[in-house]
Amino acid sequence: MAKFYAVRVGRTPGVYTTWAACTEQVKGFSGAVYKSFATKQEAEAFIAGAKPQPEMTNASIEALVNELDDSTMIAFVDGSYAKEHRYYGYGAILLTTAGMQERHDSGNDERYVESRNVAGEIEGVKAAITAAIEQGYKHVHIFYDYAGIEKWAVGDWRANKPVSQHYVQFINEAKPKIRITFTKVAAHTGILYNELADELAKRAIEER
Repeated sequence: MAKFYAVRVGRTPGVYTTWAACTEQVKGFSGAVYKSFATKQEAEAFIAGAKPQPEMTNASIEALVNELDDSTMIAFVDGSYAKEHRYYGYGAILLTTAGMQERHDSGNDERYVESRNVAGEIEGVKAAITAAIEQGYKHVHIFYDYAGIEKWAVGDWRANKPVSQHYVQFINEAKPKIRITFTKVAAHTGILYNELADELAKRAIEER
């Protein structure tokens, strides 16, 4: 069966008909974004869909929070890592019409520690989605600062390590239960809920 490889971000973006040709464009290229499709039209649409998200501000985020309905949870997640202890931690701020909830925890799974704070942020996403499902929400909107959080989940990045592979498996198992959307925010730029999640992630390691 023929495949078409769409390189959205790489040395030369475009549609390629062999994996070898695609690899030449993305191997060793930092931040490469690519995906395979069954049709050329789908591949071209993937490339054309590369639109930057508008920059989020505290004001625009508060507007989203104020417009929340009873079926949606907003979650801000962040991760942290303590090199001396080889522990990663996560913090999550969960926002609903009922108010704000906090989640934080830490771990030292040897399969994950090499990914450092990324492992923590992934665990934060998993905790937020789990909470949303358990509380009966139909939609969870994840705000994150590490690009892989969304790119692994939607298939833009290939999951090569256990932490990302298990994350993709978790997302795929959660999708039939809840709608999951993502928005990237810049780290350490004064976004209130992101800063709170960062503080919780650090606290999680301190309290381990």
